[in-house]
Amino acid sequence: MDEDAKQQFAIEREKVVLQTQLERKRLTVQNELEREKLTVQKELEWQKLADQKELEREKLTVDRLKSRLDFKKFILGSVFVAVAIAAIPPLFQLATAVLEYTKSTADRLAKQQALRDDYNKDFINNALNQDIELRIRFSQYLANVSSEPNRPDWLRYHKELKAGRDTIRIEIDKMEARWRTLSGAKDRDEIEIAKLERNLDWAYKEVGYVPKNRSAVVNPRAPEPAIAPATPIAPTSTLFIQPLLDQMYVVSKPFIWVPKADQGKKYEPVIVPAGFVLSLDIVPKVFWALLSPDSNNAAPTVLLQFLYWDQNRSREVADDIFRIALEESGASTSNVTILYQSVRRFGQAAWDENARQKAQGEKRILKEIPTEPAKWADLKQRPENFQ
Repeated sequence: MDEDAKQQFAIEREKVVLQTQLERKRLTVQNELEREKLTVQKELEWQKLADQKELEREKLTVDRLKSRLDFKKFILGSVFVAVAIAAIPPLFQLATAVLEYTKSTADRLAKQQALRDDYNKDFINNALNQDIELRIRFSQYLANVSSEPNRPDWLRYHKELKAGRDTIRIEIDKMEARWRTLSGAKDRDEIEIAKLERNLDWAYKEVGYVPKNRSAVVNPRAPEPAIAPATPIAPTSTLFIQPLLDQMYVVSKPFIWVPKADQGKKYEPVIVPAGFVLSLDIVPKVFWALLSPDSNNAAPTVLLQFLYWDQNRSREVADDIFRIALEESGASTSNVTILYQSVRRFGQAAWDENARQKAQGEKRILKEIPTEPAKWADLKQRPENFQ
């Protein structure tokens, strides 16, 4: 490949990368706008509901005042008539007025009770089935707009919700720390890990957290499709990988490659442990677009990086496994040839450099997967964080 072709190839690659980044940013902004739209609509609905309830209360207050006014008018009218005609006993008129007042009071109390029942029904239907953050906002709003004697109850409920949320958050932090410790252990307690994952899922849903490995721009309160029951974490053929901040990547769950039946005698399975950190420096930068962990060739790349670091097999076997994994990933014949020949020609320097770094005590397998954006340069400064 001449120099012009290399430059053209690099330009096309940069163009594709920029277009991909722009499309991701556009989708992120669009999803954020949709989420904000849904949040505003929900708040408007709650506001509308509260305004309707407030209007009903004011209407009942007006009815009550009207009843009292009618009662007074009735009394005054009755007295005037009694005095005027002096033939109708005043006690009879008073008894009739009392009966009317009692009836109107009973009707008013019945309407107030019906209003409270509607409030409770709407709260159960529209608030209790939401995560705790929406319930906290709902109770805070009602504590501000409710009249006595309901306001202290809403204030107490609001305080209990916040205390419950803070307790759940503390438990989540403890369970996540315990989960990372168990996941990185050599003798994994799969039963305990599965129990922790199940309890974490419950806690995430209660406080409205975004679950692990789910996009943060997706509405976390949208109904989720039915999924299979949680299973213990074990090496799988599905690769889970997350980027660091300095063009480094970390494997977030154990990954396994198993040779086919006709390959088993020559090759053995490869297990890439969770926490393994890798880069893209095995081949020249001109081929990074084909080797990037963001592409379909991520699994072969991770296998090659791990085998070059582990060095428990010969470099020739590592390169052969890389070629087979590329073919299994569906890479084109031309890409397989280019990448394999590139590794065979330029990989010795990376192999020797890994051996030198291991001899100097460098480690590449983290005990805990970073939950916040981190740089590899900073992680390397904490030797206690490595297996």
